[in-house]
Amino acid sequence: MTKHITTTINQELKRARSKFPAQSALVTIAAATEEMGEVASSYLEHHFEPHKGVTVVDIRKEAIQLAVMAIRIACDCDLETKP
Repeated sequence: MTKHITTTINQELKRARSKFPAQSALVTIAAATEEMGEVASSYLEHHFEPHKGVTVVDIRKEAIQLAVMAIRIACDCDLETKP
């Protein structure tokens, strides 16, 4: 499972970079915050509102997107210029 997740993260990172090239880490932090909210919502809906049909696969997809945002923050944080 770990190798599959790592491969999926790498694929999603490539897709995200082509769709949204390097940008300010501040923008990426905002996106990561939004992704964390989606992970939390998915997890809570899965456990407390099963009628909504959120699956572990859905949670994992959101978590992978959050992981990609974390990697982008680590990679892009040096793009910032200080006044």
